[in-house]
Amino acid sequence: MKKKILLGIIGSLFLIGGVGAGAFAAVADDWENARNYIESDYTVLSQWIGKELSTPLSFLPGIGPDLPANVLSLPGFEIGLMLGTSMGNLDTGAFNNLSTDTIEPGQIDIPKTVAIPMPMLHAKAGLPSLPVVGKTDIGIKLGTLSYEIKDCDFDYTVYGIQLRKEILEDGIASPGAVSVNLSFNKMTGKIEISRDYEYVSQESYSGFTYNQNVDSVSSFETEWDINSIGLMAMYSKKVAIINLFLGVGVDQNSGDIDTTLKTTGTLTLTEEGSPINTLSDSILISGTSSCDPEESIVRLVGGVELGLTLFKLGISGEYSEENYAVAGNVRFQF
Repeated sequence: MKKKILLGIIGSLFLIGGVGAGAFAAVADDWENARNYIESDYTVLSQWIGKELSTPLSFLPGIGPDLPANVLSLPGFEIGLMLGTSMGNLDTGAFNNLSTDTIEPGQIDIPKTVAIPMPMLHAKAGLPSLPVVGKTDIGIKLGTLSYEIKDCDFDYTVYGIQLRKEILEDGIASPGAVSVNLSFNKMTGKIEISRDYEYVSQESYSGFTYNQNVDSVSSFETEWDINSIGLMAMYSKKVAIINLFLGVGVDQNSGDIDTTLKTTGTLTLTEEGSPINTLSDSILISGTSSCDPEESIVRLVGGVELGLTLFKLGISGEYSEENYAVAGNVRFQF
C-alpha cells in the first residue's frame, strides 16, 4: 500500500513538472511571437515617419539666401550671413491612428513641429556681361550645424551654387528689377529623437492570453542625402533705401531618406490567471524604411531689405505647403 502511494506521488510530480515545462515552452514561443509583432509594428511606424518627414526635409536644401533681384556686374562682389529657422509640421493625429498589432503609437511621443535652425554663409560675384547672356552673377552658399538639446540630436551640412541672370534692371523709369535664378543645392543630415516608452496591454498568442509589458527607450533616427535643382523668378523694387522683393520657384529633388525606429528595454509576458507562467527578457528591436524626397517643391519667397552703399540688412520668409522658413540676412557689397 505504501509503495502504491509513493509511486502515485512520484507520478504526480512528473506530471506537474511536465505541465510546467510545457507551459514555460509555450510562454517562450509566445514571447518570441510578441517580439516579432513589435518588430513588424516598428517597421510600419518607421515607414510613416520617413514619409511624413520627406516634405519638410525636401524643403530645406533650397532655403536661402533670399535677396532682391538686383544682379551684380563685374567686378562687383559681396559676402553675407543668413540666420534662419525652418519649420515643418508632422500629422501626429494620423500617427496615433496607425494600424499596428501590439504597439500603441499614441504612447510614443513624437514632436508635432520640427524646427531647424539654419545659419548660412554666402557670397556672390559679378560675371562678364556677354551680348546674348547680359548681366549675370554667380553665388555660393554653405551652412552646417550640429547640436544636442535634451533628447534630440541634430546635424546637417548644406551647400549650393547659384547663377542669376538679369531680365529687367531697376531704375526711376523701370517698374522694378527682375531676375531668373538657377541653382544646385545639396544637403546631408541626421536627426535622432529619443523617448521613454512603457506600455501594458493584454494580448493573445497561440490561444493564451497574456499581460504584455514593454518598458524601453524608443528612438527614431532619420538620415537624408538630397540633391535639389531650383529655378526661381525674382522681382524687386527699391524706393529710397527700402528694397522689397517677391519670388516664386520650383525645386526638383532626388536622393534618399532613411528612417530607423528602434527600442531598447524589456519585454515581459505573464499569462492571465497564471502568474507563474511568465517570461521577461531584454529586447533590441528596430524597424527601418527608405523613401525618396518630394520630387517637386514649389516655394514662395518674400522679404524687405534696407540698403546703404556697402551694408545691407534684410528679413525674408519662404513658404511651401505646410513648411515655412524665416530668416535675417546681412551682407556687405563691394
